[in-house]
Amino acid sequence: MFFLPSIVLITFTGSLYEKSSLSALSINLKTNKIMPDLSINFAGINAPNPFWLASGPPTNTAEQVISAFRAGWGGAVWKTIGTQVVNVSSRYAGIPFQGRKLAGMTNIELISDRSNTDNLRDIELVKKTFPDRPVVVSLMT
Repeated sequence: MFFLPSIVLITFTGSLYEKSSLSALSINLKTNKIMPDLSINFAGINAPNPFWLASGPPTNTAEQVISAFRAGWGGAVWKTIGTQVVNVSSRYAGIPFQGRKLAGMTNIELISDRSNTDNLRDIELVKKTFPDRPVVVSLMT
C-alpha cells in the first residue's frame, strides 16, 4: 500500500496503469507518476484511453499490436481479414479533379495478405497478453 498526500493507492497487479482511490487519477508503474484517468466506455467497449490504432498495416500482426499496447495505445482495429486473401501492398493514387492535379488520395490496400488462421491465432495471442485492451476485427466477406 502506498500513501500520497490525500490519495491512497492500493494493490498493484503489474499492469501499466492502476486505478487510485480517486477515480480521476492513476499511477504509471514505470515512472511512479500520478496521471489523469483517460479510460473510456464507448458503445459498451471499455478501454484504458481513447487512443486506438486504426485498421491498416500497423495492426497486421500480434507483434505489431502487442508493441503498440506496450507503448500505451488503448485499443486496436485489426487489419481487415476475409476469405479472399489477395496480394496487396500499400499504394496511394492521386485523383485529378476540375483541372487540379490532386483533389484527394485513395488507399487501395483492402485486405490482409495473411490467412484467417494466422490472423485469428495472432488475435488470440494479443487478447491473452492484453485482456484489458479491446481489439475490434475488420471483416470483409
